[in-house]
Amino acid sequence: MPAKHVFAELWLLDTYAKKAENKDRKFCEVWNNLDGTRGQQYTTSLGLPGGFKDRLLESWFTWEETIGRDGRHTFIIAIAPLETYEGTHHEIVGAKNMVKATTTGVFVVKELTENTCEWTRAQQGDLKFSSAMPASVSDFVA
Repeated sequence: MPAKHVFAELWLLDTYAKKAENKDRKFCEVWNNLDGTRGQQYTTSLGLPGGFKDRLLESWFTWEETIGRDGRHTFIIAIAPLETYEGTHHEIVGAKNMVKATTTGVFVVKELTENTCEWTRAQQGDLKFSSAMPASVSDFVA
């Protein structure tokens, strides 16, 4: 698949298909072009089993395209917690009582030939379980 198609699949978070994938979540909202930039806010809920409170995940996505000396395109998507973005932050009613989780990452889609690419994903998430556990349990686990 061409690199620009893979990039589009990763970047476009508010398509009908993506909304269908997330239909079981309490909410999943995307705000594009934050403050006139190509950044976007992605806010979603994560339901957890076993009596844990649902998590609120508010992320800021941005991207850049580079063209190498060989003329091949590389698309880089960066993900960071929304609080790292200094501009507008949209809020969802009912989300204030949720535990805030975070994620940070980068997706790199590099064109190899006209119809092939490689996709590298490095992402870390923190569901903030330590705030839900008694100190004695988190001390034991550490």
